[in-house]
Amino acid sequence: MENIDEKDMESTETSSGTDSKAVGILSYIGLLWIVAYILYGKNKTEYNTFHIRQGLGLFILAIGNMIISKLPVIGFISLFIYIAIFIFAIMGILGAAKGEQKELPLIGTFINDNLKNFK
Repeated sequence: MENIDEKDMESTETSSGTDSKAVGILSYIGLLWIVAYILYGKNKTEYNTFHIRQGLGLFILAIGNMIISKLPVIGFISLFIYIAIFIFAIMGILGAAKGEQKELPLIGTFINDNLKNFK
């Protein structure tokens, strides 16, 4: 019997797997997660769902950070949050390109827990 993880890796290496990797990568690039979600409609896998959730969580965090940046007293903190979002996006893109399903550090579990109904 094959392991479930082995099946996921085999599916990401096929031609439809290339599409899965593209969906995973697009999920972390700002508004392009919408394009990933549209492409995801054709190929619903656990891999795609995972990366779309993580990318959507980063996008929501970026929107919240834009609001924080407008506040006069604590707005300067948003610069550090923007840098963290950028680093998390790079980490997500690299993980998706490798075919991995690693949660983002610090916020990945929170995102999965709160967006678990997003399909």
